[in-house]
Amino acid sequence: MEKQKGQFWKEMGIFDLIQLSRQRPKYHSETIIVALHFWNPSTCSLHLKCGMLTSTLLDVAGLTSLKPVGQTFDPDSHVS
Repeated sequence: MEKQKGQFWKEMGIFDLIQLSRQRPKYHSETIIVALHFWNPSTCSLHLKCGMLTSTLLDVAGLTSLKPVGQTFDPDSHVS
């Protein structure tokens, strides 16, 4: 599939994301359990003694190596 769609994915800017999906995520179950203890689903943030903490697009970009730059997607102008 990559041979057929690879260039198109690169032009769309999603090639790296698709490559990332080919591997299982590496995680530590103990860390996830601790994070869930402080997670508040209503605000989508961690509630710590120092205040609330949430991830930003730059955090996600740093973790996934994706670039948060490019054209802005406007769903109203998108034709399906």
